[in-house]
Formats: sequence, C-alpha cells, structure tokens
Amino acid sequence: MNDIQFTLSVEESPIFITCEKNQFKQVFLNVLRNAIEAMNMGGEIHINIKQGSDGACIISFQDQGRGILEELLPRLGEPFYTLKEKGAGLGLMVCHKIIKQHDGSLYYKSKVNDGTLVEITLPLAC
Repeated sequence: MNDIQFTLSVEESPIFITCEKNQFKQVFLNVLRNAIEAMNMGGEIHINIKQGSDGACIISFQDQGRGILEELLPRLGEPFYTLKEKGAGLGLMVCHKIIKQHDGSLYYKSKVNDGTLVEITLPLAC
C-alpha cells in the first residue's frame, strides 16, 4: 500500500503482556496510520518487539517519513493537537490514554526528513 514495506522483528523467546486486545489494536492502527501518512513517497516501516534490559516489553515503530520538529514532540498526544491538515488530534491522545491505563509509556524520537520512532514500553505479565 502506497509503496510502503513493513518489516517485523520479534525476539525468539515469548514475551507476555496483559492487555485488552481491541484497545491495543486501536493503538497499533493509530501509530501505523500516522507513519503511513508521513511517508508520501513510500519507504519502510520497521516494527520491533523485544524485552528491555529492565524487564519490560518494548514495541517500536520506525518510519522513514518526513519527521517532526523536536520542539513539537512534547505536544504529541495532547487533545486536539495535530500536525495534519485534516486531523482531529485525537488518535495519539487515545493511544496515550490506553498505554497509561496499562501502566506503560509512549516515547517519540524524530528528525526532520529522517523519520520518526514511536516506542511503547509495557510491563511484562506476572
């Protein structure tokens, strides 16, 4: 779709988290939609799932899109804040809410013309 390739990298050992499936489907769809819309010339989206050194689950999405100015990153997830012409500013807000409800965190790293990394950290299931 849109000349975009997806690559998935998952650690060999199983990683278990406790979550509500439909809520996380919404999070992943919002993050991937943003990545796709940022890549109007195609490219790759790398999805990586691993266990962090602190024992948490880390799910990351790296795109090759147009990137975001560093000073705008702290505003991502604010209600009605958007960088899109036709965006409502609610997608990432919902993502933040869902991740927080699951005792996780969302982190962004971006560089203009060099893509954006979205990293979701979640506690492992006991």
